[in-house]
Formats: sequence, structure tokens, C-alpha cells
Amino acid sequence: MYCYTSLSLRIGEAKVKLTVGSGMIYELQACLTLERQFIRVVEVILIGVLLFLTSCDGGGTTYQIPESPIDQPDDSSAVAIQPLSCLATELLNQIREDVTNILPSYEKCRDEVVTMTYNLQFSEDHLKGIFAMAVAHALAPYGNSTAMTLEDLLEEDQLDCDNYALLTGYLIGELDLPEDSYYIVGFDNGAVGNHAQSFLVIGGKEILLDDTIGLVADIDVASLLAGQKVPTDKMVLMYAYDDPYILLFAQRVMDALENGEYEPSDVI
Repeated sequence: MYCYTSLSLRIGEAKVKLTVGSGMIYELQACLTLERQFIRVVEVILIGVLLFLTSCDGGGTTYQIPESPIDQPDDSSAVAIQPLSCLATELLNQIREDVTNILPSYEKCRDEVVTMTYNLQFSEDHLKGIFAMAVAHALAPYGNSTAMTLEDLLEEDQLDCDNYALLTGYLIGELDLPEDSYYIVGFDNGAVGNHAQSFLVIGGKEILLDDTIGLVADIDVASLLAGQKVPTDKMVLMYAYDDPYILLFAQRVMDALENGEYEPSDVI
């Protein structure tokens, strides 16, 4: 089992997590709750300001809020959304019904994974780990969940950041990658708020996986916490949904990576 250890309670956010023994996790958590509420408040304020502006200029200008900052990037350096097209509903259902189907599914999707990550030049095992993350991400949209076992995770209609990461760990195991090749890190009060991300280590090469938003970033945890910046051409975003709040959060994560905003004190 791949997990991180923490015990915490926060006002305004349902979060109690306790890791026992070799990795059995008991949890009640709503990741990004505060962030989602904050985004809604900001959105309401922005709409109010823009309505005020349109009422003061004689009605000659129309102001519109973009659907999301990722859908309409400010410049050509923005990371494009590239969900794996091979992960159709039928294929995902096959994996959900029998998790051992993930290996033949990888063979079907391998060429697309290679194409999407070509400039990063990852090993075969890295590609398998990335595929496992993409599958976990595509199996259910973001939402509250307390599932922990593989069977329960596969049946969930929605998953939160911890659940995505746990599911990726299970799927990596089905792809016969080394058990010590994957681990999860929890963050709080930093650039990405209360969130979980994971790291895949193969042959001394470590990369970041964000299962919640379907992100791959070419950086190891030590460099990440040292403030090293990740250029956008070293990120691949496989986000598979259209939730504007999670898209905003995805932009927040990528901005933090691009600007080197992670700090050691963020780790929980």
C-alpha cells in the first residue's frame, strides 16, 4: 500500500486522517473544500464588479468571464489539455469490472501515451505509471469519497485527491511495477493548499503525478521542495472533465510548479 502519514483536524474543513501499521488508512476528508468555496466567493465578486463596469460605460462594452483560464490561455506557453482519447467508456468499464484488464488496455493506449510525453523521454515503466494515473483520473470525477480498498475505489462515482492517489497505487501494482516505485505526499497551507500528489521513481528517475487533475510533471520531490521551476514543456495535462473549479485549481497547481512556489513547510 502506498500512502503518507498524517493526523490532523482543521476548522471549516472535514479532515481527519490516521495512518496505522503498514499503511491502513482511515480517513474522512474533503480535499479542496476551502479552495472550492473560495473560488465561488471570488467568482461572485468578479461578476459583481464586471456588472458594475458594464452599467457605467453606457452599455457599449460587453465583459465576459472565460469559461476557465486553461480553456483560454493567456499565451502560447500555457499547458494544453490532452485527455487520453483511448480511455473510452467501454475500456474504462472493462478495467472497472476486472482490474487485470489494465495491462492489455495499456498496450492499446501505449502509442498515445508515448506521443503525449515524447519530449520528456520517459522509460517504459514510467509510461505504465503515467497510464495508471490517467486511468485512475478518468474513472471518476472529483468529489468527496472515503473509499480505501481497490474494490470500493473502482465502484465510486467520485473521488477526492487521496482516493485518486490510492487508486493509482493499486493500478501501478497491477502493471507489475516495483512496490517501492510510488509514494504519496500530502501538502497543506502552501501554494496548492490542502492537496495530495504522488511521485513515481523508476531507475533513479522521479516524476510528479497529480491524479486529481491528470497532470504529469518532470520533477522530483527534492527539487520541487527546493523551489526548482518546471517549464510548461515539462508538463502534460490529461484532465478529462469540464468542472471549471477543478480547471481553476489545475491552473493553480501548474502556476505553482512553473514558478517554483512549493516549500518544505507545505508537507504534512
